[in-house]
Amino acid sequence: MGQGARGEQVSGRGARQTRPRANGLLRHLIGAANAIRAEIGAEIRGLGHEYSPAASHLIVNLPPEGLGMSELADRLRLTPQRTGQLVQNLESFGYVERVPAPEDGRARRVVFTERGRELLADIDRIDERYTRLLAERLGPERFARLCEDAEFLDRAFREDDELIDLRR
Repeated sequence: MGQGARGEQVSGRGARQTRPRANGLLRHLIGAANAIRAEIGAEIRGLGHEYSPAASHLIVNLPPEGLGMSELADRLRLTPQRTGQLVQNLESFGYVERVPAPEDGRARRVVFTERGRELLADIDRIDERYTRLLAERLGPERFARLCEDAEFLDRAFREDDELIDLRR
């Protein structure tokens, strides 16, 4: 007889075997993401930045070289109108700007400004600290599995989108 994932006794044939349940999995994933986003948002605002969950969605999906508006809307899986609102919001705080696209001067690309790159540097520092904290709390094996599983889920749900290297 051994111990199950929830600490229950598990034995051979005929015994009730317990497996980790998926009940509420999405609730747990969304709850964890929201809690982390709220904590990180508070820290970022504490550093003097304007920050919202909607802004974070755009920030992590904008590569350093920028994107055109339609590419960005596709990547965010939002309408062009909603994407324009998010860009305008971040422009008003000085984090991004629209510049002529190198391949077509009539088209515009959304790129980070100097202030936007400062925000990214602060986010990177906070990310490194939270990563260390998770590694300490979970231990090396569980942390490694979490990283692998999180990347797998990210790739699985992004379909054809390339992952952006967030370490700028």
